[in-house]
Amino acid sequence: PPPPLLPLPDGSGDEAVLGCRVTVSIFGLPADTGDRLLGLLQLRTLCRLQMVSRSLAAAVANKSRTRVANFAYTADGLESVVYSARGRRMIPKPTEAKTRLVRFLAQPEHGPIFRHLDLHQAPTDALQDPDLHKALRHMTRLTRLRYPNVGWSNVRLKQAFVASTPPNCVKEGVMPLGRA
Repeated sequence: PPPPLLPLPDGSGDEAVLGCRVTVSIFGLPADTGDRLLGLLQLRTLCRLQMVSRSLAAAVANKSRTRVANFAYTADGLESVVYSARGRRMIPKPTEAKTRLVRFLAQPEHGPIFRHLDLHQAPTDALQDPDLHKALRHMTRLTRLRYPNVGWSNVRLKQAFVASTPPNCVKEGVMPLGRA
């Protein structure tokens, strides 16, 4: 059975980061089936559902909030698939991943939600961005951060990134996959 709903210890009335599940029926499905269905969707899809459907907004809000709180970067996680007029998939520009990641992490409404960030697969040029460093300072509830040990332009930029995190945050440098 799915885990029970637990209040967050901060008294905000939100569900616990772990244990979030849908408590209302969506698409006429039982709540547990709806929860499984929403669990298959990527974060960007959940956010889009929130924007386009009032009836789904409440059910999707907790799921997307949980995904934001425990965000793990993957190469295709924030990518939007764009097709040409002829139906061919367009290849994104090399800077697109960096821009999307920095924009996502720097959204002011997300700052207090982040609890665990796993950025060890993120492009280091995004992690070296001063806008991201500024955003990290506003992630007051961030308790754990994983970042890549290699790929930095220089040691000072890596140190600036690590120094921009909240003092109570556990920082872990990790070797990215495929770099062993």
